[in-house]
Amino acid sequence: MVVEDYVEGVQAYFRLEKDGKVEKVLHSLTLLVEHSLPFDIVLGMDWGEAAGATLHLKEHECRLPSSAGEAKTARLFHVSGVENSLAHCCLSAPAFARLVKKEKLEEQVFVTYVRPVTEPTEEKPMDPAIAKLLEEFKDLTEPPTGTVPRPIQHRIEIDPGSRTPKGVVYRMSPRELEELRKQLDELLDKGWIRPSSSPFGAPVLFVSKKEGELREVHPDDQYKTAFRTRYGHYEFIVMPFGLTNAPTTFQRCMNDLFRPWLDKFVVVYLDDILVFSRTLEEHRGHLRQVLEKLREVNFKINAKKCDWAKTRVLYLGHVLDGDGVKPEDSKIAAIRDWPTPRTLTELCSFMGLANYYRKFVRNFSTIAAPLRTLLRKETIWKWDKDCTSAMKKLKQTLIEYPVLKVADQSLPFVVTTDASQYGIGAVLQQDDGNGYRPVEFMSARMPSEKVATSAYERKLYALRQALDH
Repeated sequence: MVVEDYVEGVQAYFRLEKDGKVEKVLHSLTLLVEHSLPFDIVLGMDWGEAAGATLHLKEHECRLPSSAGEAKTARLFHVSGVENSLAHCCLSAPAFARLVKKEKLEEQVFVTYVRPVTEPTEEKPMDPAIAKLLEEFKDLTEPPTGTVPRPIQHRIEIDPGSRTPKGVVYRMSPRELEELRKQLDELLDKGWIRPSSSPFGAPVLFVSKKEGELREVHPDDQYKTAFRTRYGHYEFIVMPFGLTNAPTTFQRCMNDLFRPWLDKFVVVYLDDILVFSRTLEEHRGHLRQVLEKLREVNFKINAKKCDWAKTRVLYLGHVLDGDGVKPEDSKIAAIRDWPTPRTLTELCSFMGLANYYRKFVRNFSTIAAPLRTLLRKETIWKWDKDCTSAMKKLKQTLIEYPVLKVADQSLPFVVTTDASQYGIGAVLQQDDGNGYRPVEFMSARMPSEKVATSAYERKLYALRQALDH
């Protein structure tokens, strides 16, 4: 090894965990520079002696005294799965996103390799009859303006005795101020906001949001939506994104609008409307009914975000086609590339995404039991081999997911259950002439040790829960 230079006073933070919480301990290091090493930093014996570090390799821990004299524990992790010497600087997409969002580093350098999840396919020309239908309803794609009286208005209830919140005007860059003025002018021209003298006043933050339909705020509550800007005080006439219970109001409006057709040929979640049919001719009729209803209530659609007459669509993180239902490829890739969680927050993020696709995994709760144990408030964070095994098995089962069959109410259903001392599982199946295919997997943890000790009660509990699911 040839030392070419040295650097004094390098400030290094050590991320330490205690009771599932992350703390930071600052050390000032003197580093020798050697370019041939495949590591960012090698900590030597002199540092260990000066810092009072104690290694406990069996527990994969390094204990460091803090300035208060209290021993802090840093977890040691082994990087596996990458063979080359650049393993320490390779990041998956989820790890990159979390690092940018959470870490506050002064300097960062990233190398990104981007590849398509699936091969691009050529778009088939639209059916002429569908194109003619859309031309007939092209007025629905015009930008919305003004407000339309609707039977559902959003109410904002205030707890008696609560204080009136007062926001501040945040500092903005010239570019943000230019965009703010532009947005205010557009909202005023469309009649969606108006000048206000309300005692309420929220600050303005720029966040990218999907476009959506508009609900009117009840006239008695419009002053509560007021916000402060450098260019004046305004309040919303229509319901903006971010209000408490706003999604509930929006969903109730959409359910009332499409109630006669829900689950017959329409599924709607907020502003995502899915129209499904068995044949193209039937689909044209269903589309006409939906478009006529939207025109009747003066709703608008965003043509750029619409897909028409497709045999394969992406809806709420799922791919739907003639074969059935399966997870979105990019979401499964994110789960596959997810690094080992080092904090409770990281584990919650992983479990949140994995749990969304639990219906594709047989006995999900039983497999995830070690990970779920770490999420309990009284549990001290300790990632062990059981956790590693559970996470690896969850990833593998999600990567090898089965394609779920869309339920056919005209065919009989078969329910198969299983139970262990840790959890229960069930699968709903149908035979469509090609053998039994899963419609959905269900799982839950065993609620008590009393039930878990009796095999008879476990099986009976599993059957009852499966039928109630």
